[in-house]
Amino acid sequence: LLMPGVVPEVAERRVETLRGIVAQWRLAGLADPVTFSAGVAASRPPHAPLPGLLEAADAALYRAKRDGRHCFRTFTGPDHTTDDRPIDLRERLDSGALVVHYQPVLDVATGTIVAVEALARVLGDDGRIVPPQAFIAQAERSGLIDRLGTLVARRACADIAAARAEHPGLRVSVNVSPRQLADAHLVDAVAAALADAGLEPGALTIEITETSSLAAVPDAARVVAALSSMGVEIALDDFGTGASSLELIRTLHVDELKIDRSFVRGVATDDVDRDIVETVIDLARRRGLRVVAEGVETIEQADALAGLGCGHLQGFLYSKPVPFDELLGALRQGARSMPSTGSSSAPRPAAASTARVDARRPNRSAQS
Repeated sequence: LLMPGVVPEVAERRVETLRGIVAQWRLAGLADPVTFSAGVAASRPPHAPLPGLLEAADAALYRAKRDGRHCFRTFTGPDHTTDDRPIDLRERLDSGALVVHYQPVLDVATGTIVAVEALARVLGDDGRIVPPQAFIAQAERSGLIDRLGTLVARRACADIAAARAEHPGLRVSVNVSPRQLADAHLVDAVAAALADAGLEPGALTIEITETSSLAAVPDAARVVAALSSMGVEIALDDFGTGASSLELIRTLHVDELKIDRSFVRGVATDDVDRDIVETVIDLARRRGLRVVAEGVETIEQADALAGLGCGHLQGFLYSKPVPFDELLGALRQGARSMPSTGSSSAPRPAAASTARVDARRPNRSAQS
């Protein structure tokens, strides 16, 4: 939505008005209100080219999504944080600047790292890490998302195959976008990544964002079925945030549910969030599915989730996404117990200060 001659403050008020109007809408048969996130960007004299303005708005939009969704953020111009500046993604990929970081998933029963989520990062010209909100939108819009996804899958499979020499049960999950699911070549790309790495298919999980409408993606169900028949596991990410949650469980072969962080945030303090999480865990148990809680940041959340029977936890309480060598350090050190009330003062394993992983106490530095 272009608004010539409008200052950012007025644009923000119009976004708020639009959000109020949309909140009154109801989709067929659904009681929940419609919500959306928005990014606002302004161009002051000398005016930036339109593509640059759109990329700035995209960066602001992804910051809004990162900050919890159902909100808007404003890109404030050249003095905005480096994290939100659009980059030349094609050049970055051509130059080999893609890196993969891994966020551990811990088993509640043993306190050990049993899986990791592979997350794309790009190195900027200054050598600093560029986070995903600065390039994912570009990848989708420019058609580079297939190439990006393939590179991440290949790197993740190779890394985890190497790690499994010492830690044979380790699994890795890779996120797949709706656009990738529309491409039948995804199955061949995944098969090639597994074969080249010598990684068994069951060690790889493909994460599908639950808020994506697979019904709107041609052949998506067939692609998912082909991946599953290959032996690759399927996870529904952000589970509970979309209207298609139960339909996807009914129509797809699913192995894992990942509870969205918006519910985890209030699981220890909000009765509604707790009830929702408990319902998802019970559903997963009845269907024989793994369940992972994302965005665990406090001991209280971890205790509440463990008490509800959640089998796996992921979040900054234990580790931010880390490079592969730091992940190896954490795996070699091992974690001996999950946090519980009164146990957060337990000594931190020596390797955890490097890998930022400690199953027995929160990682305060990872939250900063």
